[in-house]
Amino acid sequence: MTSREDLVRLNAFEGLCLTAGDLVSEQLYHRNAQRRHARYLSGHGVVQGLAVELNQRVDRYEAVVSAGFGLARSGQGMHLPADLLVPLEMQEVDGDYVLWLLHVEREDPSSARPIFDTADSRPSRIVESVEARLLPAEAEPDDGVAVARLRVRLGRMAHVHVPVPRAGRVERAAESWLKPRVTRYVELNRSVMLLLFRTSRLHELSIAAYGFYAALVGAEFLLIEEGTADTVLYRTAGSLVRHARTFFDADGVRDVTERIGQLATLLQAVDDASPTSAHDARLWQAWFEQFERLLPPLERAVEELQATVEARSEGR
Repeated sequence: MTSREDLVRLNAFEGLCLTAGDLVSEQLYHRNAQRRHARYLSGHGVVQGLAVELNQRVDRYEAVVSAGFGLARSGQGMHLPADLLVPLEMQEVDGDYVLWLLHVEREDPSSARPIFDTADSRPSRIVESVEARLLPAEAEPDDGVAVARLRVRLGRMAHVHVPVPRAGRVERAAESWLKPRVTRYVELNRSVMLLLFRTSRLHELSIAAYGFYAALVGAEFLLIEEGTADTVLYRTAGSLVRHARTFFDADGVRDVTERIGQLATLLQAVDDASPTSAHDARLWQAWFEQFERLLPPLERAVEELQATVEARSEGR
């Protein structure tokens, strides 16, 4: 017994009597393997092109779908080689509708071949293509790509400009184990900066502080992206350590507390050991262990600064 995700291929051996079903089974194996690969690697939706322009004529509406490529939920590729003009029938019920490109298959009459030992013939080729169809918004066909949402109201049709599913990037990828460490590093450094600027030592932002804060904010935007590559995370960590070193080593910061001074010294050592973009992932992975050692000192620095700031606030 096989599950829905199992792939079954032909087990060929000498003397096997092949049937049409065997050949279809062999084709299905390769098609399903390719679909599964596309579905898990790239998700589903528009990959490229497939933009929609809605036009109103005197007595009808029509949509122009630009050439492009998409992936259905099933993993089936949907190729539109040229712009497609789609006449749209006005729907009887008001509401939202979605214009879909659906995968269709048809027999090619020009490929007719005789059937052995009979006077009949059948097409020997199947042509795969796409066709556009307007469906209610709640419909979600497996072998289709949604390209536009249209709203029908009082005999009129309008293009509702809301995002349609997009593919081509790993939207549901497993997150790297590196990402929580980098995220935590950003959070701790932002806490340290905010607490430092509540002390009596630091009232104005230095150039180093501006640069470090901008790097932290930029890293936060980068980390929003799902499935961030390990290479990007490694280099982001290296860049943040470099900015942190400049900030914590500046006059007025290193001497705030003894623990901050120790952190500044540790940052120098980690930054000096940081690889460059020319180095491979193995060297970066070894360096990342040093990067992780920055997290406990940062946590202790945050705790110490919180206690210091609260004590000064109570004394006022």
